[in-house]
Amino acid sequence: MPPITLLLFFSLIAFQGVIGAHSAHNRKSLIDLSGTSNSQPDPLASTYPNNVTGTVNQTIVVVPIPYSLARCLIPEKYNILSNYAAMLPGFPSNMYPLVIEGKLDHDVQISGIGSPDFTSVQFNFPFIDLLGDGYSTFRYMPTLIISNNPVAIAGVALYGPDVIVANFDPPSDPYAYAPASQSPAPGAIYFNAMSPLDQDDRYVSAIFAPLASGDDGPYPLSFYQNVTNQPVFGNGLVCDNQIRFFNTPITHEAYAPVAIQGNITVTKPYLPMTTEFTDVYGLKLDTAFVENNYLSCASLKGYSYQGQ
Repeated sequence: MPPITLLLFFSLIAFQGVIGAHSAHNRKSLIDLSGTSNSQPDPLASTYPNNVTGTVNQTIVVVPIPYSLARCLIPEKYNILSNYAAMLPGFPSNMYPLVIEGKLDHDVQISGIGSPDFTSVQFNFPFIDLLGDGYSTFRYMPTLIISNNPVAIAGVALYGPDVIVANFDPPSDPYAYAPASQSPAPGAIYFNAMSPLDQDDRYVSAIFAPLASGDDGPYPLSFYQNVTNQPVFGNGLVCDNQIRFFNTPITHEAYAPVAIQGNITVTKPYLPMTTEFTDVYGLKLDTAFVENNYLSCASLKGYSYQGQ
């Protein structure tokens, strides 16, 4: 086990000890910081017992933004690779695919020791030439909005993004069909991230509806597989290699991805000005993952896993 992964492992043990839960057999969340989830259990824990594993149950959307805006938001020293154009036929040449994830990390564990679930909104700028080699693709993550999970907050901070603690509505289901009594529209998928001090101070607000059966939306599944498997960096010193699996039972049959369409509003300062993006497309998606933490970014040169 790499030294930094050991650090995470022992931090999980310490966190478990603080709250008085010592059973290695109890793989449920140790404390409930983000509500009750209906997500499926981690299917990879027994296969990869010495790795961090879990599931990401999420709403993931592609937000076309002007390429000029992307160039302003991504540090100048990093080039943007153009290979996304081949993955997105018909995508406007003057636009860039910002990818926003509203997600629940669920049943996260290593060696049977679990961490509490946590909800987050992650801003991804994919296809970044971090290493300057012209072909290795990375995701730049300048900001992560996250629920109050001390282990997750400490873990992600080492990658260098701005970490914003928030409350979420719903607390733990940014992917679920909301009951009509709780949703702005029957059957909608919605999530809001807001200031813990002022529920009216919303950082991100989103509402989506599923597309008609058989309509997969404008972006192929292969694009989402590619983007979600690009290594993530914030400050460029270390990278997160989260390997998303698209071939487990939680991503098939009753849990198969669902194409969605809707609106998402992102407030300043996460963009230069508060902006509502309408008629954006994405997926309601659940995937299992194996995670390799705090790797040298240079060690991921040429990494090209596309999901399975």
